[in-house]
Amino acid sequence: FDAVLSRSVLVHLLEASDPRTPAVVDAARRSAVATDARFLRVLDVVEEDTGAYVVSEFAPGHSLQLLLATGPLSARESAWLVREIADALAVMHAQGLYHERVSPETVMITPTGNIKIAGFLISAALHPGDGHTDPETTDVRDLGRILYATVVSRWPGGPAHGLPAAPHSGARLLSPRQVRAGVSPAHLG
Repeated sequence: FDAVLSRSVLVHLLEASDPRTPAVVDAARRSAVATDARFLRVLDVVEEDTGAYVVSEFAPGHSLQLLLATGPLSARESAWLVREIADALAVMHAQGLYHERVSPETVMITPTGNIKIAGFLISAALHPGDGHTDPETTDVRDLGRILYATVVSRWPGGPAHGLPAAPHSGARLLSPRQVRAGVSPAHLG
């Protein structure tokens, strides 16, 4: 709880010895351009001899991960949710900035039904990948994975985010309609 701002906040604490600290601090500062209300904004970045901390907005609600643990969303809800995420990311992509770690853990649904995206730039700095994939492609693939997961409560690419792995037929991922009856292709296209 931030007594000065009189509201709850999210704090990332990093030790000075953590090799990710410089990248996270840099990412937090660069993420300040994400002013769309769908992003949880960074409020402060502080570096000290003992480490650093990043203070971000906190959104009441539930992560998409928690919601999917109870079952899939409707196709219409899924399409709306992914469109909201995509619209928010499109503005950042136009500026050459990418989330690179959009997942059920970084998407929050507020009590009023709005979405909030956590960890813009910061999640990728905290969990660096192999660096071989184009960041825009990564975000687009993540959107597709989220859409798939929201309609069938399975994660493409193996068990992750509290969800079981999406089923395959040989090397091919089964379509949502093959996994769950009643999924309309009209709401997924």
